[in-house]
This record gives sequence, C-alpha cells and structure tokens, in this order.
Amino acid sequence: MIVDPAPIVLTRENLAAIKLPFQFWRSQFGGPGVGDGSPMARVADSLPGKPEINVVPAGHFAFLTPCSPELAAAIPRICTDVPAGFDRAAFHREFNAAVVQFFREQLAGGDR
Repeated sequence: MIVDPAPIVLTRENLAAIKLPFQFWRSQFGGPGVGDGSPMARVADSLPGKPEINVVPAGHFAFLTPCSPELAAAIPRICTDVPAGFDRAAFHREFNAAVVQFFREQLAGGDR
C-alpha cells in the first residue's frame, strides 16, 4: 500500500520494482510534501501492473486520523481539511475498511 507519498521519492524506475498487488491512495488536493495533487497523478500513471488507485477528494492531511480538540487547537493546519466540510471521521471508517479488505484478499486469500 502506498498512501500520498512525497512524489520525489517515487520514480518510474523504482516503481517498476513493485511486483506484488498493491493499493495506491492519493489526495486530490495534495498538501505539504506532495504538492497540489498533480504530482500524485504522475506517480499513479507510472505504477506498474494494475494497482487499485483511490483518489480521495481532500487534502494530504485527511490521511491522518481525526484530531482531538487539543491537537486541533495546537496544530490547526494538520486538523483542518480541504475542502471545508470534508468528513475525516467518515473517510477513515471507509478507508480503514478498504485497507483491511485489501489485506484480507491479498494475504489470507479472501474473507476469513
């Protein structure tokens, strides 16, 4: 699984080494370290095989778990989602379920 990585670390050459099935998750709007989202589109186009590609209609920090009120007060930039109104908690319920299902299918041979 690859989740919204810094695009500079992923090249066509090192991506070609991936031989296992994998999921690729990227933010639509990017953020610090991943640009505006367009570099991730380039990375997705360079992926070998037929990976499952998921584009999340949010910014990079949506992949962090929902923030506590204390963390939101201390570091609002990682707790404020783009676009406004994005439901990070609902996204994580779907994201976590998709990740678990993917690993069940790949590692355990299906629903076990």
